[in-house]
This record gives sequence, C-alpha cells and structure tokens, in this order.
Amino acid sequence: MNDLNVYGEKIRNMLLELGIYNKSDDYSPDIKYNKTFHANGYPITGLYKFLGYYDRDNNIANFPSISFTTNFSSCDVTCRVLRSGNDRIIFNGKNNEKYYKRAEKALSFLRKKYRIDAAFEFNIRINRRYRDAKGLGESAAVASATARAVAAAVFGMDAAKDRGFVSYLARHVSGSGTRSAAGNLSMWLSYPGIDDLSSIGFEIRKDDLFHFYAIPMRSRIETLNAHDYASSSIFYNAWVKSKFFDIIDIIENKFNTRMMLEYSMKDMYRLQALLISSGYIIYEKHYLDIIRKLRSSLNNYKNVYFTSDTGTSIVVMSTSMNELSRFVNDLDLDGISGNFPEKIIIEEL
Repeated sequence: MNDLNVYGEKIRNMLLELGIYNKSDDYSPDIKYNKTFHANGYPITGLYKFLGYYDRDNNIANFPSISFTTNFSSCDVTCRVLRSGNDRIIFNGKNNEKYYKRAEKALSFLRKKYRIDAAFEFNIRINRRYRDAKGLGESAAVASATARAVAAAVFGMDAAKDRGFVSYLARHVSGSGTRSAAGNLSMWLSYPGIDDLSSIGFEIRKDDLFHFYAIPMRSRIETLNAHDYASSSIFYNAWVKSKFFDIIDIIENKFNTRMMLEYSMKDMYRLQALLISSGYIIYEKHYLDIIRKLRSSLNNYKNVYFTSDTGTSIVVMSTSMNELSRFVNDLDLDGISGNFPEKIIIEEL
C-alpha cells in the first residue's frame, strides 16, 4: 500500500496547487436540543467509480473517485437531537433496519469523536422521478442530506453550509455521500494513509458541464457486497493502480470534460470485468441488450458516452444537448432527462 500512498500524495499536492481542494475544517458541538432541522441532498452518478475500502471503519476508499450530482431523485431529511432516549429513524414513513444500521455506525463515530451523549430522531424521505430502479445513487442523497441536517443540529449553520465538513460527515454514513455533499462535478480524495479530515469531496468546477439522460432499470438480482467481491479479484490491485494513473492524467489535462466522459465508459467495462472475474454476476439479459444497442450505435455519434455502476441503471452523457437528444430519439430510449441540481436546503423548522 506504500506506493498507493505515494500516488495519493502526488494527487493531493496537484489539487492543492490548483487551488480547488483543502483539508476540511473541524467544528465544536453547539447542540440545538429539541429543535428540528431540515436539509436535502441529491444522488450521484459515478464517472470514475470506486470499489474497495482501505479503512472500512472510517469509510476511506483505496483510491480517488469522480462523480456528478443529478436530479433523478432527491432526499429530504429532518433531524432532532434529544437529551435522552433512543435513536429513531423513519424512512419513507416506516422503520427501516438497513438505514438504522448505517446511521448507528455514523452516530457511533459522532458520539465518540465529539463526546456527544444524546439521542437522534430522523425522518428520511426519497422523492423519485421514476418508479423503481437500482444504480442511480439514492444512498448518496440520503447520506448528504442526513449529514447536512446533523451538521445544523449539532454544530450550527456555519458548519452545515461548509461543504467540506458536510462531506466529511457524509463519508461516515456512506462513501458515495462524500461526493454528493460536494455537489455538481466533484472528486472524493481518498487513498491509503490519508488523514481523516483530508478525505473529503470537493467541487471540481461549476462551468463547462454536460448533459445526461437516465435509463432507470430494476433488477431481480440482489446486490451483495460488491466491495468485497471486487477486492477478491486477482485483477483488483492492477485496477487500483490504473485508477491513480488515470486520475493524474485527468488532472494534468485540466479535467477535460470529454476525456472524463470517455474514461467513465471505459471504467464501466473494467468494473464489470472485475466483478465477473470474482463470480459477481448481476447483469441480466435486458441490461446487456441495452448495452449492446447503445454500443453498436456509438460510431454514428462523435460526442455520446454512457456509464453504469453495480446497479443496472444506465446514464447516457454528452457535452452537446443536440447530440444527446438525437441519440435518445434515434434509439427510442425509454428514460428521463437530467439536470445538475440547483437548490440546496438547510433550515430550522
């Protein structure tokens, strides 16, 4: 892992030199007991994805990753801190064991580091623009919205508006939440040996963005622990090293948009091969048929790319709205147009 730390430090220094990244500030608790705070968050689509943790307890990944936030869905969270009692989490109107376990891990970190002795109440609601799908980054939206609401209730509004600090808190809920909290086109800096407050998400830029379209897809196959499967592949270490080299290449090319979109498509194929090599087969016929359809048509379009994650939904991207629309219409794709989200909410109710 020493060489990965060296590559990671090189990337960190490059980002510091560009002036787009800084280690997160830390805050002291100033808890607003019995007051309710509301915040929202948005899902992400991974351009340059991550699988595998260096430090699973603190959700520090083995390498950096790049993603962008979308408005395919959104998440609203309310948080209230009580002086005593038990933690309570309501998800879409019901108790949810999955999110309770994830929240308890993050709250355990919060209580230990900041010496907080209190109970937390959360009400979480996902708002979808599609009926049901896997792979459109909903867990990232939950993590970032929850982190914002917690930051407001525990540390105050200044902390809740500090994207670096919110990203830091979100990472302890979900790795993908780190980039959702940063917003727009963002990178999560992570590598073996990185300092805890340094492993955060940050916005790469606000301009020169792109256009995208989602094909939401359900899957009958349960997504198990993809991180463990990926790490068990005999190709994993080579894949990890290639990630660092590609990120360095992307930075040296000033985060060229079309270069990142092209890398994203290549990364999707490598990710699929990596998972299949470890026996993790989640890709169904319907998904593969659409991938073939998209791929066979790309030669007729100079500026269209697509990607997907371990979930089966697919996102088509282009720097040209006209080219993307022509591609979607010509192939008669069934999905939804997306935009970069504009409105972040943090408020006391």
